[in-house]
Amino acid sequence: MARRLEIMRTKAGKFRQDDYDQNDNFAINKIQKYLLKNNFIIEEKDQEDFDIDIIAHKDGLKYRIEAEVKNTFFTDSDSYPFNTVSFLGRKKKYSNEGLFYYFLLCKKNNSFLYCTSDIIYQEKYKEIKEVNTVHRFGTDIFYRVPKELCNFRTF
Repeated sequence: MARRLEIMRTKAGKFRQDDYDQNDNFAINKIQKYLLKNNFIIEEKDQEDFDIDIIAHKDGLKYRIEAEVKNTFFTDSDSYPFNTVSFLGRKKKYSNEGLFYYFLLCKKNNSFLYCTSDIIYQEKYKEIKEVNTVHRFGTDIFYRVPKELCNFRTF
């Protein structure tokens, strides 16, 4: 008798340890290497605090950065398949402490995009959506920003 693998579904907007384990270190390490190559100084964390992913400094300025993997394949704005880029509403909490940069990485094409929280978290981009996937269910909040307002790069 074949045994079916059970996949745990999580309520939309909630933390998923398996997603975190699969993607967090990859995204953070990739962005940190990019920042170091561009003469940023990275603050080291003594331990995981599940707070903002990276704090970096350059030219007297402090940069707070959230880094995530995106399953959409792209190398630049032209190859990005949608007119808008979807950012998670639950990350808005980081904008309470001022501006932060939200990076989305494409593993397959070794590229990324980023946008600042002051652009992302505007009411006109807010979308409340029902989610029903193999991994998530329920109501979630997204911010869909025109891709022209995002910066696209390759590593």
